[in-house]
Amino acid sequence: PSPDKTLQANAGLFAIVSGETTVEQWLSRYGHRGPDELDLASPRWREIPDQVEEMARRLEGGQDPIALHQAHVEQVYSRALELRNSLSGALRRRFDALLDLLRRYIPFREDGKYYLMLGYDLLRDVAIEAAGRLGLGDDVYYLTATELCDALATGEVHQDIIDQRKDDYNAESRIVLPRVIDESSIESLGRPPTRDIAESYDAYELSAGHASGPVRIVRSLNEAGNLGRGYVLVCRSTDPAWTPLFVNAAALVLECGGALSHGAIVAREMGIPAVVLPDATNLLTEGRTVAVDGHSGSVGKLGAVEKRGVSPDDVRISSSSAPPPRSAWERGTSRLRNVSLVVWGAYLLAVLCWPDSWLYQPSMEALDAILWPVVSVWGVQGVVIVAAAGLAALTMIIQWLLVDNRQLHEAKRRAALLMAEASDLPEKSPRRAALKRLAAPVNVRLLAAAMLPIGLLLGPMIMMFLWFPGRVDPASWNAAPGTPVRVVASIDAAHDKAVTLSVEAPAYLADTSPTSCTPPPVADALNQLAAAPDALWSDLVDSDKPVGDLRGELKKYIAGGLAPQNVMWEIKTPPDASGRFPVTISTPGASPLRLNIVLGDRYPPAASEVFADPDSPIVSGRVIYPPPETKRFFWTPLTWFGDNQWDAGWLLAYLLAYLPVMFALRWILRIA
Repeated sequence: PSPDKTLQANAGLFAIVSGETTVEQWLSRYGHRGPDELDLASPRWREIPDQVEEMARRLEGGQDPIALHQAHVEQVYSRALELRNSLSGALRRRFDALLDLLRRYIPFREDGKYYLMLGYDLLRDVAIEAAGRLGLGDDVYYLTATELCDALATGEVHQDIIDQRKDDYNAESRIVLPRVIDESSIESLGRPPTRDIAESYDAYELSAGHASGPVRIVRSLNEAGNLGRGYVLVCRSTDPAWTPLFVNAAALVLECGGALSHGAIVAREMGIPAVVLPDATNLLTEGRTVAVDGHSGSVGKLGAVEKRGVSPDDVRISSSSAPPPRSAWERGTSRLRNVSLVVWGAYLLAVLCWPDSWLYQPSMEALDAILWPVVSVWGVQGVVIVAAAGLAALTMIIQWLLVDNRQLHEAKRRAALLMAEASDLPEKSPRRAALKRLAAPVNVRLLAAAMLPIGLLLGPMIMMFLWFPGRVDPASWNAAPGTPVRVVASIDAAHDKAVTLSVEAPAYLADTSPTSCTPPPVADALNQLAAAPDALWSDLVDSDKPVGDLRGELKKYIAGGLAPQNVMWEIKTPPDASGRFPVTISTPGASPLRLNIVLGDRYPPAASEVFADPDSPIVSGRVIYPPPETKRFFWTPLTWFGDNQWDAGWLLAYLLAYLPVMFALRWILRIA
């Protein structure tokens, strides 16, 4: 918003020609600067005040640079406000922060050089004083600092070194350099460039806008006479000494420079279109009217830009055609996705590696509390459809809220245009490869955006897919009310006390099942056999092995631990009793073991086997339900997709609910 030092210097020149100030006053502020000011051999303005007057005269009849700047500021503020109002809250704050950062620091590019040149001015004073003492004149600038100090100390100057460096400088200054010096251009260094004279040329955009006017080629400021107004200034590069020529220019064409070069910054401050076109001073013709497009990057005859074809060897692609780069928002969501994947990955690894009672079972119980009420209302088919549709909606809403969809839509659009252009080019042409290389990362960015909700919901999604087989798959359905059930207790073989089972009403023990059972004394019997005399072994065992070997094998078997013994009960349930029936298995000297018989659909399936503490004589308790009389299918309308060996019903129902909701919301919310 505030003019930088360079623009203020131009305004001071305009004030000279307007009679508001004097050359002396201007030199008191800006006299330490000059043409080609980074070269100490170049004089400062205070040394050539007549050229300052000439610069001022070039502004005569033109517009005030400050007025041009303020007009451009108003346009920028209007456009910035328009952009800001089109953004959401978070993106608007990000836009404000970036704009504030730009406005705060971009002036330093010019203002910093203003202060840097104060030091250069002092260095030039030192060089001029040394040249006077040594009688060298401008030859002093061909010495290094060390050589200059030695010459001042000894009074001896090696003129042959100076003459050689003059020859080198004159030779090297005539070398035409490519825009980028790479391996392929080494062999051609020093050769005259081949010029392809055309009606229009691709250029690198520096300052946005469209303008046209007659070409004015200026290779040196000394050549710049009265250029008129509304011209296209064409030169090799610029420094602050050139900026008075910008005031009456319609556009700027440089042979070299970048987005932070002096010419680019001043052109943007004054609202002048500017581009870089290598070898422009030779390609363009003095006085010819050309159009400069600072948006897409082109220079050429009026109307020729739309007609021109792009060479298959031209790998230059304008920034307005390239997909926009990843925004800070996009990078932030990528970090969020990666952190979520790490967290959920650690959680799932713990679920798989830790004992079930630590994490897996509590997770399943949490899902039971959330999802099983749906089963009681709409059945197992309904819970799959609700879960699938809800998960699809949640993933799309997350992607809609957290992903920079506007930026990705634009990247996708531009990538499609690049690929369309590439398809029309020869298979192995450099431009085709460049276009495809520029468009390729967009697919990766779109995939990364789609992975964001997956990263945030990975844990619940995986656990839900573990919950479905154990709850809604026909193989895991609860038995019907009235189904007789068997309960089996595995008891340590060394335990010789009675084991008792109790069940809550209305379930009850069958008449053939006593309340208490004592496991067979297998351990005692085997120990007695191991200690029995040889004669008894001969009567009991028909083997060619010696009795001692047989006895040793038996003792080794006993020492290895005997398999638990099973005790079984049969439990009856009334045909109208649907629910959960707690069962308790107890024995003296041990904590009771509790498990549940679940019949009907009021409760989710319970674990069919429960293990006791490691030191308990009751190893485990197991509920055995009779197999269904007929094969059960998840959903009859979907059975024609399966066969008698495999029922894909719940998975198919999930996909039939998930995919339509996902695609519909993607279209409604315009998700990239």
